[in-house]
Amino acid sequence: MVRSTYFLAGNLAFVFAQFAVLLFIARLGTPVAVGGYMLALAVLNPMFFFARLDMRRAYAADSEGTHSYYDYRKLNIGLISIIAVVGVLALVLDGETVPGLAFAVLVSRAIDSYLALNYGAHLQSGRQHVIGISLALRGALSILCIFLLYAATSSITVAIWGLPLGWALILAFWDAPRTNRRHAAAGKEASFSSDSHAVRDLFFLLIPLGIAGLLGQLNASFPRLLLADVEGTDVLGQVSPALQIHAVVLILAQSAFQPLIPIVSRSLREGKNRSVVVVLLKVGCGAALVGLASCLGAYLLGPWAIHITFGEAYAMAGSFLGIAAISWSLRLLSDVANVLVIGSQKFKHTMVLQLLTLLVSIVFIYLGWKYLGIEGVFIGIAGTSGFAFLSNIFLCQLILRRR
Repeated sequence: MVRSTYFLAGNLAFVFAQFAVLLFIARLGTPVAVGGYMLALAVLNPMFFFARLDMRRAYAADSEGTHSYYDYRKLNIGLISIIAVVGVLALVLDGETVPGLAFAVLVSRAIDSYLALNYGAHLQSGRQHVIGISLALRGALSILCIFLLYAATSSITVAIWGLPLGWALILAFWDAPRTNRRHAAAGKEASFSSDSHAVRDLFFLLIPLGIAGLLGQLNASFPRLLLADVEGTDVLGQVSPALQIHAVVLILAQSAFQPLIPIVSRSLREGKNRSVVVVLLKVGCGAALVGLASCLGAYLLGPWAIHITFGEAYAMAGSFLGIAAISWSLRLLSDVANVLVIGSQKFKHTMVLQLLTLLVSIVFIYLGWKYLGIEGVFIGIAGTSGFAFLSNIFLCQLILRRR
């Protein structure tokens, strides 16, 4: 219970810090700067989510130790290096992003992708409290670094480099020592002498998860890219608070449900299907209550809260926060069901589902914008979340029937 509390508290602190970064840019910059930051995330997130191959959840689900930690790590470093080069080229070719902000985002995404495997190792061994402390430290130190750099330079572009700087310091002095010590204590060689064939086999095993991560992030990035293209970066910046709140709620939800993956994986392997269903139904009921409460709060207090925190220039985001709340509520339920899919290691199913969801997202969001404008974009996002929920439920039923 104590470990779970640390884990949840750390995720909350990290999510708050991500929101604080956007608030910092909005308060001291302009909607154009906010839009440029969000556009950089939209361009880079799909690439780095592919690079991490969802190792956080995949390693946690690999309770039988099919591949060693160092097979995962060698693959992890190789893919991050390749994607970082691709990301640099993409930012250079994209004339809409603010270079200083964009490259700071690139470095932070690379560090986050490296840490994904560390967190998976801690999840597998039930040490989620270590992840919680890491996330809290990353959030606090990155905000401190951002404010110190801004105080020293009065430049938002320079200050935002505090984000990857804070994360790198926590990686070096908190995460890396604990992960390496843990595997050395388990009698595993702390080296990169893993078999190249094993790494290749691992890549082909996990590539469906990497493609699923890529597709999932393209799903999240598409409305941002569309708005930046058809409405302008300034308009994207004006509605970014609603989009970012939607994103951080989903990050928090996925993190909160991840400790269930090793439990579900072991239970399925032992044939305890009924107990898995009971646990996920209980968690799903809790998620539904949280979603309902957040919808009420967003509709009643959303416009006022956005106006107070971000300012009048971002009032448009407040008017769409209620629709965003419906979307993230449906995603909460979808993520609960997806725990069973990941726990059963049906990675190809996840890839196919994300592809279908992306296609539905493109259709819903584009048609929504064409006929209803910016409000239609948010309605399309909510419709896509409904499709993802129903699809995950169907996939869960299919998996359970075949076991």
